[in-house]
Amino acid sequence: MPSTTETTQTETSSTTVPANVSTSSERVLGLVKWFQGGFGFVTNFDTKEDVFVHHSSVTTTVDCWKMLYPGEYVYFSVGTMEDGKSQAVNVTGVREGPLRCETLALLRQERDEYNRENRTGDQETTGSSRNTSGRSRGRGNRNRGGRSSGTNTSS
Repeated sequence: MPSTTETTQTETSSTTVPANVSTSSERVLGLVKWFQGGFGFVTNFDTKEDVFVHHSSVTTTVDCWKMLYPGEYVYFSVGTMEDGKSQAVNVTGVREGPLRCETLALLRQERDEYNRENRTGDQETTGSSRNTSGRSRGRGNRNRGGRSSGTNTSS
């Protein structure tokens, strides 16, 4: 019986791109197992298989570092690498929603805009909350509670 998962190569602007293992429009749900240094693995919920993912396969709508976080749910298509192993391609948030890296980038942009708009012109106040009295912010009176220094203060 012939296999239904053929691997074909298609030419796209002088670059060979591996075709999807399953139907190109089929998207599967997965859970990020780990992701470090630009690559990692996603567990395919349908097959329980760990699928390799590279940062270049992560699709974002926001200009940000393309990262995935362990425990993050993602949608992806399954493609094949040259050696025949599965690879996650076109990785997005669930139902085309934002990935965590996109959400964090948007929050960072909002925070930076807020800080720029509300920054006071007086830059000298940035360090005024520091203790400049010359006293250390140590442990305080070490004889308080616990052991006494030999004198009995209770009556």
